[in-house]
Amino acid sequence: MFQTIRGDKMERGKPKSGFSFVSGLAVIYAIFVFTPAILYLRLMMGTGGIPVSWFTVILFVELGRILGYRITKQEATMIFILSSAELFIPLGMVYRGYFRTSDIVALFGIADEIPTWWAPDPSTGVYELRTFFHPAWTTPFLVYFSELIAVSLAVWGLGFFARRLFIIEENLPFPIQQVSARAMITLTEERSKENISLLFLTATLSFAYGFVAFALPFIVQAYANVKLTLIPLPWIDLSKNLEFLLPGALIGVSTDLGAIAGAFVLPIPTIIGIIVGSFAVYFVGNWLSVIYDLSIERWWYPGMSMQLALQRCILYFWGAILMGFGMAGGLVPAIIRLLRRRREPSARRTKFWDRNLLKLFLIPLIGVWTLSIVWYRVLTPNFPIWIVFPFIIIMPIILVLIDGRMLGETGLTFAAGQTGNLMRLIYWSSGYRGADIWFVPTPWRAGAAGVLSQLKVCDLTETDVMSFFKMWWLFLPLGIVVGFAFVQLFWSMAPIPSGRYPGAQIFWPISAVNDCLWIRGLQRGLFLPEWLAGSFVVGVILATAFELTGVSKVLPFISLVAGTVTYTPYAVTYGIGLAIRLILCKLLGAKWFEERKQMLSAGIMMGYSIAAIVGISITLIINSIWILPY
Repeated sequence: MFQTIRGDKMERGKPKSGFSFVSGLAVIYAIFVFTPAILYLRLMMGTGGIPVSWFTVILFVELGRILGYRITKQEATMIFILSSAELFIPLGMVYRGYFRTSDIVALFGIADEIPTWWAPDPSTGVYELRTFFHPAWTTPFLVYFSELIAVSLAVWGLGFFARRLFIIEENLPFPIQQVSARAMITLTEERSKENISLLFLTATLSFAYGFVAFALPFIVQAYANVKLTLIPLPWIDLSKNLEFLLPGALIGVSTDLGAIAGAFVLPIPTIIGIIVGSFAVYFVGNWLSVIYDLSIERWWYPGMSMQLALQRCILYFWGAILMGFGMAGGLVPAIIRLLRRRREPSARRTKFWDRNLLKLFLIPLIGVWTLSIVWYRVLTPNFPIWIVFPFIIIMPIILVLIDGRMLGETGLTFAAGQTGNLMRLIYWSSGYRGADIWFVPTPWRAGAAGVLSQLKVCDLTETDVMSFFKMWWLFLPLGIVVGFAFVQLFWSMAPIPSGRYPGAQIFWPISAVNDCLWIRGLQRGLFLPEWLAGSFVVGVILATAFELTGVSKVLPFISLVAGTVTYTPYAVTYGIGLAIRLILCKLLGAKWFEERKQMLSAGIMMGYSIAAIVGISITLIINSIWILPY
């Protein structure tokens, strides 16, 4: 059963395939055009967040209109999803070589312990040649691609399971995915003058803001080598203004319009929950942890930047607490609602498991279990696998239960980002001191939130999910080949990192230091299991109370959990977006806003994304001119 948006109502419709020559051509265009752009941005700036989906959809929809071809909403959905999903940037393979030969790693005494199945030995000369076309890379690539295939199978299997649970059975709202689906429908079908005018008006305003915020600074820096900051990114830090009164409390305003767009479509109780959860942790909780010296080690000092403060407060205080709280927030509602469903009369229940779901879910999951165990036994034969075995089995399911519900109710995710810390804790508690364990592939940490999000967009636009599945696997090899080709090209032009690629030169050494600190355990004692257990128990009690008393209908508990991983600048901007929303409702009427909120949000994200594309494209052109002999 599929659903599509009509105003605020959901109507049943028959799914159709989005797989066509045009949608395939658009995906190929995105792979060849945006792969080098994202790669270049990562090397130059340390980040590669180019929102290519909106640009590609609008380009092909309008080109089709000019040429007399009407792109369907199903084709637009495939273009929107796959133009970013198939972009493959294997820069991590070059980082492996850097890490293997880094002075930082040598200083920690790890260099000689790094296994050759992860990165080739320097004695092979492969790093001086700066090439992947060398026999020394054979084993690392075999391990790498086997992990890639395992993770891909796992996220699809878990994604289909989550789709049945959260989309079909519980029919969660997925507010952010509603925005994307609304844009696809408006661009291809509902092209009324009012809708198109509203869409492009908000897109124009957000484009102007985005151009001033980051496109213009990119261009000025590329052209004149002058750093220009008109709007601070990613936030305006106000914490230093309050530190004399509230030491450790973090407050600011995010300059990212994404929070404004989210506040237009998220349910108001969810927004309030996010704001409350965020301020409870990073404002009030941080302040209390400083004045009462509650943290494992002192994490705050006067004048500290918010970026550093966030890293340190999580490392020295919140890490285990948030992990336990998040686990409770994801598991308890799922268990209680499952029990309620079992109490329903059999006539009202739908069949959850069927043969197709079992095949799509269990076969990939069993494959991941098996391959994970084989990797641990073969690559690290001395590691006590019994310690990690329970996590290999249960963690993929726990992750999808937590992140699936959070994504469906708030548009945010949490659990998958915490599995790295969990893995480190497991390795520490094992007593194993070999460095090789830190490089073993861990597909059991794969999260399925991304695939679930994409499946929901397909559902809302009446797109056959199997056509999505087929296109994803069909274009994956092309994305991989093109990605490796461009990485090889950039690497052969200059060493990575180097002065030619300043982003990597700044951030790769920092990553190497962090990795070495974890591997050598110089920060042992930063995790207290009793804190995780205590926060989990508190979370279970609160989540149970919210569910059984009906408070969750007014203030969803999962929104509080989402707030604990939403930094206060973003929470403040959510609040600003909520205020704008209420003002528009007051001035134009609640009905007017409810019928157009997804259009407003889509326009904001569309214009913001196009500004990023324009700025980065011009920057690439300017930076490429130096190669010319004139």
